[in-house]
Amino acid sequence: MHNVFDAAITDDEVHQLESFAGSQATGIRRRLALLAASQDADKLREIRDHTPDAFADLVAMVGDFHTHAAALLDLATVAEARLAQIEAETGATPMH
Repeated sequence: MHNVFDAAITDDEVHQLESFAGSQATGIRRRLALLAASQDADKLREIRDHTPDAFADLVAMVGDFHTHAAALLDLATVAEARLAQIEAETGATPMH
């Protein structure tokens, strides 16, 4: 029996995701997440204590990036599961 499912997202949603993922703001958020991950606790405390507004912005932007990255992980999980279902119809070995 063949799997039956509709498209998980529309073409418009694909274009919106691509536009957002490729935006300059998303790139900045990604780089700020890299920056935060690459600093030790003392450096992050220094930023917090000396430039609290910048630290608050950093927290917000890294949070936004986390939300975006989690959505990308969800998208990849859905795509992979759909492909595995179709692949399994042929009796092929699963993707992983």
